Amino acid sequence: MIDDIKKGLGDKAPTMKVNLLNWIGKFIEKKVEEKDEVPDKAKDAIKSLFPLFEKLLTDGVAEVRDSMIKNLGKMKILMGDDFFVQIDKKMSKGQAGKIDEIKR
Repeated sequence: MIDDIKKGLGDKAPTMKVNLLNWIGKFIEKKVEEKDEVPDKAKDAIKSLFPLFEKLLTDGVAEVRDSMIKNLGKMKILMGDDFFVQIDKKMSKGQAGKIDEIKR
């Protein structure tokens, strides 16, 4: 399944990327509701998507960048800031500020 997600996030169609990012955000939210934490298997899957997340932060389509920021903010609330240190290093100050706003 993770290979299909990677393929979709690499798709040229912005709608595909946005829909998948929203699905990932909802998936993590659901896992936290069910188990009160994110299972290790889901954490590993999310980590494997980090290179694609970093790429989507600089996507040529604003809607994709905004969706990545919104869902990254949601995931940071649910999974903690420490989990995303690798991606934080790749973000611009503006993107980091938007994520901080989402987290409030």
